[in-house]
Amino acid sequence: MANKSKEHTENYEKCLLLLKEFSEQQLARVEVILREVKTAIDEAGEATRKNAYLSGKGDDFAMRATKKFESGDSQDKIAVTTEELQALLSCGRYSAVQIGEAAEARIQIGKRVFWNVQKVREYINLISG
Repeated sequence: MANKSKEHTENYEKCLLLLKEFSEQQLARVEVILREVKTAIDEAGEATRKNAYLSGKGDDFAMRATKKFESGDSQDKIAVTTEELQALLSCGRYSAVQIGEAAEARIQIGKRVFWNVQKVREYINLISG
């Protein structure tokens, strides 16, 4: 362990001697390179924070709200949200999801879930005899 410490000290001293031999131009170039590295690190950190937000683990960036379209009756819709499916079936969330999955009517786009109304209707007609 002591050998490692001594080796590190010797390497540090060698680095100091080399730095003393650098010209002003070389030091300026090193400074530019260090700034570029710092910028790259900062940009990577920014990207990491943005990815954390998008995955739900951060709050630095704001996303636009989902647009809600007001359309009359869910009878005319080909796909509905879980809340609309609950209203259509007149039941709670758990039962609506179970019926929707039994009907194989689930449509998932990213994190959003919709339900195919026609498949749900056909399934209800099938099980009601």
